[in-house]
Amino acid sequence: MELDSSSGMIVFSVGFVSKTLPSSMFDSVPSCSKKQSLKQSIEEI
Repeated sequence: MELDSSSGMIVFSVGFVSKTLPSSMFDSVPSCSKKQSLKQSIEEI
């Protein structure tokens, strides 16, 4: 993982595959949705 602070982009690399994403995507991290899906499963029973 590399940060290009001049452009505000983060580059993720795995082997020969890489993906560039704006760092602003990581300003707020959503909560885990697993709890929500588990709650829905219990309510359906």
